[in-house]
Formats: sequence, C-alpha cells, structure tokens
Amino acid sequence: MRQDEAKTLLAALGMPAPQQNDNAVYTLLAFADVGPKTAWSAARSPRLTPHDVIQFTRARYRKNYAENTRETIGVPVTRHDKLADVVLYDGARGWLFLVEAVTTHGPVSPKRHAELEKSLAGCKVGRVYISAFPAFREFKKYAAHIAWETEVWIAEAPDHLLHYNGDRFIGPR
Repeated sequence: MRQDEAKTLLAALGMPAPQQNDNAVYTLLAFADVGPKTAWSAARSPRLTPHDVIQFTRARYRKNYAENTRETIGVPVTRHDKLADVVLYDGARGWLFLVEAVTTHGPVSPKRHAELEKSLAGCKVGRVYISAFPAFREFKKYAAHIAWETEVWIAEAPDHLLHYNGDRFIGPR
C-alpha cells in the first residue's frame, strides 16, 4: 500500500513520529504525484497548492478534507520542533536543503544551526543550511551572525551563493 510506503519514507528521512501521520503521508504522496497504482520510480514533483493536495488526496485516495479544513496539510510540526522556513529534498544527491528567510527568524546563526541539527538528529541525509536575504542591505546587518559552513543567498543576485568558509562549496557537511 502506497500509504505505508510513504510512512516508511518519512521515518527514513528522520521525521519524528508525530510527523508520520496520515496528513503527512497524503501530502508526501501528493507532492510526489504517486497514486495507489503509481510506481515510486515514476514520481514527479509538481508545484502544488494546499487546494491541489486536497484535490489529489480526494481523487486518488478517496480521503476527503473540507476545502477550508483546519486539519494540517505540508509536513506538520510539533510545538517543540523548529524546522527551517523552507525544507527541500534532493533525492538524487540525498541532500536536505534547510533555508532560513532572514526576515522571519534571522539567518542560520551558530545557535540556530545547533537547534536544527538537534531537530534532525535522526535524519540520515546530508544537510545544507542556507540563509536567504531579500537584499545586500539586510545581509550586511547580519553578516557577523551567520554560522560557518553555511550558504547565503541574496535575492538581488539570485544566480549566486556566498559560501561561508570551509573546504568545499555547497553540500552537506
């Protein structure tokens, strides 16, 4: 059953037990576009809205959520977890990209890096930490607070990354 396989994948990614619930399973299946008879090798990554996830779940798995549901849909987080603003997984490289928007909680500081590492202690994939800034002006305010061995992305120069020291460029440590 695809739902059981999706739950196994969530566990393999190191997601805590509360984040391996049915809502997370259906969300993963929707974001992979894997229906009950779809092979995992045929998975894709369509861009979906919460409405799309609800529609997918209803059409492919006959699980109904109300359109304005208050049920949790994206992977749910417990009160004590502190995931990054954006979490992306590159299955080809086995890398998890953790992006912090500086406008919400600040950059990936040494303290924030340690918090994220603790939250993802059971995660077996490589982790890439990125602080995202809207402009160089904001970057200059926080430059001294960014953790070493992380990346910096600035919207004013979207085709470039700044690497904070280290023996190699982008990649997990």
